[in-house]
Amino acid sequence: MIELSKKAKDDLKKVLIKDAGLDVVNKLTDEQMNRFGVLCLTAVREGIKIDAQGEDSEGI
Repeated sequence: MIELSKKAKDDLKKVLIKDAGLDVVNKLTDEQMNRFGVLCLTAVREGIKIDAQGEDSEGI
């Protein structure tokens, strides 16, 4: 499994605290935080792939 850097997890925690609240974030383990971060990055990567494929097909 991919392991996020400490900085990446800290940055993710800051965003989640703003969006979900400190008490929610405090309930997450380091492993859960890592899995959530990897899930987010995977979703973004797939979205970029889809966008790129759409741009390729628009020229047809």
